[in-house]
Amino acid sequence: MKRRDWWLLGGFLAAALALWAGLSLIPRGAGQTVVVESDGEVARYAISEDRTIALAGNWIVVSSGEVRMEWADCPDLICVKHAAIDQSGEVIVCLPHRVVVRIE
Repeated sequence: MKRRDWWLLGGFLAAALALWAGLSLIPRGAGQTVVVESDGEVARYAISEDRTIALAGNWIVVSSGEVRMEWADCPDLICVKHAAIDQSGEVIVCLPHRVVVRIE
């Protein structure tokens, strides 16, 4: 490798490190509201109240300040395998049923 190649590699690594540092410094607090969207309809729920929401072939469970997709009848179950969310800006999506669950 030539000197310019090393400088280019170092520049890419510095940019990646700066991007990572910038993204990890963004404050992300615990969310207060669960927003559930399905086929253009939007419903909002308090994250502090435990409940189960049955919607379009999915069961969404809100408990202990976390939200998770408990059950779905879609073939791949990616939404069910997703970890529970509790921070503002986190999202769970079920594409076959067009359901989006996010924290605000």
